[in-house]
Amino acid sequence: MQGAVVPACHKATRQGVSPDDDAMTQKRVLVIGANGMLGRDLVPALKSAGFDVIGVDREELDITDQCQCRAGFQRYQPKVVINCAAY
Repeated sequence: MQGAVVPACHKATRQGVSPDDDAMTQKRVLVIGANGMLGRDLVPALKSAGFDVIGVDREELDITDQCQCRAGFQRYQPKVVINCAAY
């Protein structure tokens, strides 16, 4: 979009992941809504399958806030995102 104002949250840089972290990054899964009914079952199942699971809830990542979502994706660098959040 030409002339559009880009919010500061859209200018985030990659943080929180070191170059030595690449092996686990290949299996990193971000589960949103990890404390809900589905998330509480899914997180341990993924961990037992060998995935590097990062579980977050609304306080850590509110899916209705675009800036929080972008910041969370930059921070955690997941290969897969599973949304278990409910309304």
